Amino acid sequence: MIQRYVEQDEKPIYINSTPNGIFAFDLRNIKPNWITDNRMPQTTDFENIAPIEKTYTLINIEEGKKI
Repeated sequence: MIQRYVEQDEKPIYINSTPNGIFAFDLRNIKPNWITDNRMPQTTDFENIAPIEKTYTLINIEEGKKI
């Protein structure tokens, strides 16, 4: 997504609902610390919970804007 915004002059935004509200994050301003974990469930609907490797990051809501 980050590479695409540079190539196509787009604005990469991530929106997430949290217990503290809905937040929008401008990914151009965040330098994530990527985490790879091989214990993640294969799907989020919990029908297939066999563990597989996934890469993710944690973003503090203070880095976003409440919408």
